[in-house]
Amino acid sequence: MNTFSFSLLQFFIILLSILIYPNWVIATQACQPNIIKTGIDTRYQNNADGTITDLNNGLMWQQCNMGQSGADCTLGADSTYTWDAALQIVEQINTNDGFASYTDWRLPNIKELFSLVEVACSSPSINLTFFPNSGLAYWSSTPANGTNGRSWILNFDEGNNSTTDRNLEHIVRLVRGGPQ
Repeated sequence: MNTFSFSLLQFFIILLSILIYPNWVIATQACQPNIIKTGIDTRYQNNADGTITDLNNGLMWQQCNMGQSGADCTLGADSTYTWDAALQIVEQINTNDGFASYTDWRLPNIKELFSLVEVACSSPSINLTFFPNSGLAYWSSTPANGTNGRSWILNFDEGNNSTTDRNLEHIVRLVRGGPQ
């Protein structure tokens, strides 16, 4: 009985830790071998300047989330922004010499973000070879139709999109090129 009580106590301590410190939880990407990958490695080109080009649609992406840096995106931490702040940070970056020598970055629309979804994988559903240390919920520039104060996000946990309140904070990954 003492062993069971001790194990139950350990369970509640772990559960409480997860609720209080959710960033301590490390998710491991799971890929289904029977589903054909859409984000295969030959689809992307690492430009060796912190950017990745999607060879299927010509979009150039920041390799790391805003706030991260390094070849494996482990330096720094994800910066989260409200929707308005995300739009403003794009203007600041473009005004202050840009990123990787480009000054035409923008917040991607929901279709562009969805193009990064790796349908064969989850937690996260993105190619981690080219987008390492990726987060889960990302802002798009797409406002929700018919609802004031809401915009679309893409959750890379399962590759789902939804609308959310613009005052909430989410991760940002900028894009350039392609139709706007």
